[in-house]
Amino acid sequence: MQSATQGHISSSIRPARPAAAPAAPVAHSAATHHTVLDIALSIKMAIDCQYEQMAVPGGRPRVYLEQMPVQRRTRQLEAIQRAFETAGRPLSIDELHELASQDTDSLGIRTVYRAVRRLEEAGYIVSVMVPGDSDRYELATVAAKHHHHFHCTTCDRFFDVHGCPGGLSKLVPEGFTLERHDLTLSGHCASCTAERKAKAG
Repeated sequence: MQSATQGHISSSIRPARPAAAPAAPVAHSAATHHTVLDIALSIKMAIDCQYEQMAVPGGRPRVYLEQMPVQRRTRQLEAIQRAFETAGRPLSIDELHELASQDTDSLGIRTVYRAVRRLEEAGYIVSVMVPGDSDRYELATVAAKHHHHFHCTTCDRFFDVHGCPGGLSKLVPEGFTLERHDLTLSGHCASCTAERKAKAG
């Protein structure tokens, strides 16, 4: 009886499997990180917008965003990113919607709002506060370099002004300490100035 029991115990023991070799570290390039960020933002945008209705041209029924293919949602995000990269200046939501709509169909304004929020959370863009008006948005890489802005009072567009007058600490009241400053110059941009001159003859 004892030998039979020992035989049963020994037959139930299996040799341990050799430990798997540790996976080799994967090198992540900047391009890979950028692609992963794009995909993550696209998926997050789709989840947040799952009840948003998107107008479809040609009189077809309206569809919900969750019914749209992931590839299409990715194209919309890429169009928004291209608008930022090619504009070369701060953009409002309406300007961003107009520019991005040139590259993709049926881009809803609510989708642009959500995309801007996600891009801002991801550190891809930053807001430019405009007193008395809606914020503009610009690339974080541009905002990282100290600069100011020019506001065209004719077309309501904002432009980057690279450079700083300096010496502003001399303007603050006695005993005050200046830590930061934002300057917005106002006037007419080159295009509006040319139009004004043409109309004036």
